[in-house]
Amino acid sequence: MDTAAPLSTVAAQTRLRKIETFAVPPRWLFVRIETEDGAVGWGEASLEGHTEATQAAFAEIRERFIGHDADRIEDMWQVFYRLGFYRGGPVLMSALSGFDQALWDLKARRLGVPVWQLLGGRVRDRVQVYAWIGGDRPSDVVDAGKARLAQGFKAVKMNASEDMAWLDSPKVIDGVCDRLTSVQALGLDVGLDFHGRVHKPMARQIAHALEPLRPLFIEEPLLSEHPEAIAQFANMTSTPVALGERLYSRWDFKPFFERACVDIIQPDLSHAGGISEVRRIAAMAEAYDVAIAPHCPLGPLAMAACFQIGLSTPNHVIQEMSLGIHYNTNGHDLLFYMKNPEVFDVKEGYVEALTGPGLGVEID
Repeated sequence: MDTAAPLSTVAAQTRLRKIETFAVPPRWLFVRIETEDGAVGWGEASLEGHTEATQAAFAEIRERFIGHDADRIEDMWQVFYRLGFYRGGPVLMSALSGFDQALWDLKARRLGVPVWQLLGGRVRDRVQVYAWIGGDRPSDVVDAGKARLAQGFKAVKMNASEDMAWLDSPKVIDGVCDRLTSVQALGLDVGLDFHGRVHKPMARQIAHALEPLRPLFIEEPLLSEHPEAIAQFANMTSTPVALGERLYSRWDFKPFFERACVDIIQPDLSHAGGISEVRRIAAMAEAYDVAIAPHCPLGPLAMAACFQIGLSTPNHVIQEMSLGIHYNTNGHDLLFYMKNPEVFDVKEGYVEALTGPGLGVEID
């Protein structure tokens, strides 16, 4: 006797009946979805500084997808992205990202497997991670570096400089080099983030000065609005160039791949279309021999989504981890909302594969 449920019954069970958002400290936006049979999925649509705008975008998501089959993740992604006249941008893509993460979480939980299992399985058993030091402005990075070593990290990232003038004193560049070498002396690999604070007249000098010091990468030496200038910068240095936290789709990344001016891309799983789009961006990058190191100064759900990509993506190299980052205030750190914080334990610079169902984290 065939005991399988009729298709109509299955569709009814998996229809979305609730899509909720929760703005929580320090600056995160969690997404919770629920189907008619009570299955639940979680995601994160955090957009730093624009929480209210992203929440408002969920009115459209509810209108379109309440009653929709939650299993049809790709269908919903394409409908939301393509059926509106205006596409892309940080607000709409962040809302879509959180919704997409929640759909993957729900589906994998229903099947009792981690999301990475649905993405083709693991290509590695652990993910290399790095942490932030120095706050939003350079400060006493040596003590911060020592603290990260004690936590198990082997690599860090720090702000390279304060805001730079269009033409600034050579002493500013000397300060960048001094801070870099002082942290490297601890035995840490160091990525330098310029946050687009540098202009072309100074970028040339910076590339030359940093060359012999061999940082792990240079991130956003110029704003991504200037792909032609980034191409010029990339031709001045052998140091890997990283960028991508302010790009929101594969089409945004396309000109950088075509110009061969980026070595490491850094899409944010909560801004760049979620798991669905970032895995496409990663595959596109692989075709250009470009590595991926997702941006993630956010909460536990975004972090868990990043690890699903990291575990299943061949050209993934390292993952930013927001544990103890300066944005996490008043005790609201990465692990605060988790029932199973141990899944993010750092050992010898790595986090072991998340093996729980869905995204692998349990929200309190």
